[in-house]
Amino acid sequence: MDEFTLSICQSSPQSGEQVLEPVTQTFDEWSELFCTPQIGDKHGSYFLRGSATRRSNDDLKLADVAILDADSSIDPETGELFQGAPAPIHVHEVLKQHDIQHLIYTSHSHGTKGNRYRVVVPVKLKGKEELAAVTDWLIQLCHAEGVWLANATENCTWSQPWYLPRIPVENHDV
Repeated sequence: MDEFTLSICQSSPQSGEQVLEPVTQTFDEWSELFCTPQIGDKHGSYFLRGSATRRSNDDLKLADVAILDADSSIDPETGELFQGAPAPIHVHEVLKQHDIQHLIYTSHSHGTKGNRYRVVVPVKLKGKEELAAVTDWLIQLCHAEGVWLANATENCTWSQPWYLPRIPVENHDV
């Protein structure tokens, strides 16, 4: 797969959540940001799936990543939701099988309520409708392989803020 340049933005830890800084890198370069999580409370630096000057649906014109909020599982028979997503390795294997470039990182609350992680897939998106279609397709791929990841509302929220990886202060020596 040819790698394209991603244009996203992230909040500046020095200037608070209101200031967004554009970041333009390849997916591999951008992924390096996730290799060294920050230490601290849940709320901290976040990123948006595209480039914007502020976090609003009107300001975000294009997006460069789809993100699956993997906090829950769904019962295929009843549709009932359960806390904790399927094991990240299962989602990884489904995406790998379909040759879909991706990044998986655990959320701040991973392990406290089961598996909690985010799946980031680089893809050029022109709007909310394309985002919804890609998200549904990714969820359907998982379900076809028996990986019952729930499709969270946040997955299709166009200007959803996504927190960068953070380790709770009490776990930083682990």
